[in-house]
Amino acid sequence: MIERRKAQRHRTLKTGSITLPHGIVECLIRNMSSKGALLEFLKPALVPDDFTLLVKPDMIERDCRVTRRDGLRIGVTFHQ
Repeated sequence: MIERRKAQRHRTLKTGSITLPHGIVECLIRNMSSKGALLEFLKPALVPDDFTLLVKPDMIERDCRVTRRDGLRIGVTFHQ
């Protein structure tokens, strides 16, 4: 498999959330780099293509764009 990521991702088990008009959706952050992350949601169909991720407990906000969807997992890149 060819690696296309611009930055190496590191495994993590942080939690995160995104705020939507109808409420907050929680997620697990499976891996993350300075350029993107792999997120896992219980209901990924609720997640729009662009959103702001709140990384807990660091309380860091990152603007995200979905690059792939695979079952419960969503790959995102961070807007710079």
